[in-house]
Order: sequence, then C-alpha cells, then structure tokens
Amino acid sequence: MIDKIMKKSGEKSFLKDLEKIDGKKLDKSICEDLDISYTDKSSNEQKLDVYYSKSKIKKPILIDIHGGGFISNDKEINHLFGNYMAQNGFVVFNLNYRLAYPEYTVFDQIEDIDSAVNWILANAEKYGGDANSMYIAGHSSAGVLAVTEAMLCNNTDMLRDYNLKERHYNYKGIILDCGLMHFYKRSIAYTGMRNMVFPKNYTKNEKYKYLIFENRKEINN
Repeated sequence: MIDKIMKKSGEKSFLKDLEKIDGKKLDKSICEDLDISYTDKSSNEQKLDVYYSKSKIKKPILIDIHGGGFISNDKEINHLFGNYMAQNGFVVFNLNYRLAYPEYTVFDQIEDIDSAVNWILANAEKYGGDANSMYIAGHSSAGVLAVTEAMLCNNTDMLRDYNLKERHYNYKGIILDCGLMHFYKRSIAYTGMRNMVFPKNYTKNEKYKYLIFENRKEINN
C-alpha cells in the first residue's frame, strides 16, 4: 500500500511543479524537436526532446536526465533547462525513460539511457552536435543514472555484467543537481525506496555492486 501511495504522491508533485514553469522565459529562436522515439518500441516513456540553435557551427552535446525518485516525473520538467542550455551553445537531448515500480526497475532505466545515447550518437550530426564533446546531466535520482552511464564507458566488466555492447565514446563532464548519490545508505526511507525500484534480491545482483559509489575507485579518485 505504501508503495502505491508513494507512486501517486510523486505523480501529483510532478504536476504541481509543471504548473510553475514559466513558458515566457523560453527563447523562441531555439529549435525544439519533441517526443522522438529512441527505440523501435512504442513506449511513450522511451522518448526524447532535442533543443538546438540553427547555427551551423558544431556544438557540444548535453544529455539531460530528469529526476523523480526513479518512480515519477517526465522530461517536460526540464524544458526550461534544455532551452536555456541550447541558448548557451549546447545541443541538448532531454530524455525520458521507463519509470520504476511496479513493472520496471533501475536496471531497466540504465538500459534505456544506453539506448538513448546510441540513438543520439547516430543522429547528433543533423542537429549540429559534436559526438566527440559530450556531457551528461542528472537531477536527483537521475544523478545515479548519469554517473552509471559515464562509468559504463570505462569499465569492461561492468559492460559485461549489464550485458551492454562495447563503447567507443566518453564524457567530458557530468552535471549533478542534488544527486541522490547515497541512496544505498541505511535508513527507513532509502530502504523503502530501494525495495520499490530494484528487483527482489537486488543486493545479490552483480549489477547492483557498481551502484555503491563509495566502493568505486574511478569515482573516489
């Protein structure tokens, strides 16, 4: 019951926050291509928006992932952020992913980010994006997804355990906004959240060990 209440509460909070977005602050000169599917599936959650200027100069890419405790929110919450960063010289790809609970988990979300990035790499040029200059941003729980996506570029064992293909790209930087980086700590709130967003027996899953960031040398260093 508490899981359903939390899911519904997250949805209500998202709608309230969406009402606060001031559309008057959007720069109308920025091009916006919205709701593009990055997989061959028909899922509404596996879509992205692109924000870019008409300048023919190649621009760095910013991949933006919305937060929401892994269970709520939508890319629309970062509409202003995407538009603003495009004004400042980025081609912004603003992602949705399958929300956790009751059907999907954080591991599914990590796969979605991987699929989205593969689509971005294949299509970046037509938006003026430079695939050799990529950054990734994650808000709140998506801080976990952003760091995980970046780690996958530098760890062949991790790629194997996540059953993902070899990568030939990397990130120049990560932007973390209130990242939920210690979600694995002992507390009633975090334990309840983990039980919602991870599969049963997740602590024994090889994938999970990579998400305990304080144990990752590549992050501590």
